[in-house]
Amino acid sequence: MAPVSRDQLGEIEHIRFAGTAIDATSQQPGGVFQMAYQLRRQGGCPEPLLAALAAQLRWFSSHLAQPRRFSHHRHGFRRSAHGDWVREPIAISWFKPEASVHLRRIRELVAILQSSALVVRELRTRRPGHITYEDRAQIVAVPFSDLDIVIHAPPPPEAVW
Repeated sequence: MAPVSRDQLGEIEHIRFAGTAIDATSQQPGGVFQMAYQLRRQGGCPEPLLAALAAQLRWFSSHLAQPRRFSHHRHGFRRSAHGDWVREPIAISWFKPEASVHLRRIRELVAILQSSALVVRELRTRRPGHITYEDRAQIVAVPFSDLDIVIHAPPPPEAVW
């Protein structure tokens, strides 16, 4: 088992990989899966790159649960002050530091995105927010308003395609 990532105070850090563009729904940087599916839809990449991207997405589809709740509210929706149904606040996903296989694979996905000239940052926090879902590899949390994130910029992993 890989060592658990801890910050300077010895607290566990959760890890997220995201771009720089802010997602309109969550008001947080868009995650790598959003970026990967958008890149695949847009096309225009060399075939080996698209094949590697598809392989990584298939792996995650089979090995990472898709959370059903991205909100505190039942079915993800609540009534706004105006009486409309809204789907906010929206939670974001974080990897647990002990999910070493998932982290290795997500770094491979990051390398593919970076080779397409996309900027991907590694974000870490010990306070991800109000947890709405958790499994062995990940947590999903509605971020606190004062979300404390540390941006890491590790060297990109070697290409695997």
